[in-house]
Amino acid sequence: FYAIALGSILLGTILIFVLDTSVEVRWMLVFAVGTMLAVMTINRWLKISFHALMAAIFAVIISVSFWHFWALALCLIVWCGVSWSRVALSRHSFTEVASGSVLGGAVGFVFLWVVGGLPLP
Repeated sequence: FYAIALGSILLGTILIFVLDTSVEVRWMLVFAVGTMLAVMTINRWLKISFHALMAAIFAVIISVSFWHFWALALCLIVWCGVSWSRVALSRHSFTEVASGSVLGGAVGFVFLWVVGGLPLP
């Protein structure tokens, strides 16, 4: 699975650099490849939840981008719902879901910081 996903991301990366795209899109691809490699490495010891990771990235980026109470509330509901479902369906343990959520949240915040989308006081 990871080889196919990584191959797809790398193909997308080639197209992104051949076509005229924004700096943010290029950074997104760098983060996608880096995150996939990190998950592949971590999964040697812990089956980190990629679903929780992606839900956390989504929640951080969307809630910070819209910077509104309802966006934050909706994102937290989706994030918690995805995380809960992974444990409830016995696909992951709490530790695996929490690890995916922490890594995803960190990736989301670092991405926003790198592309300048993190509003600072």
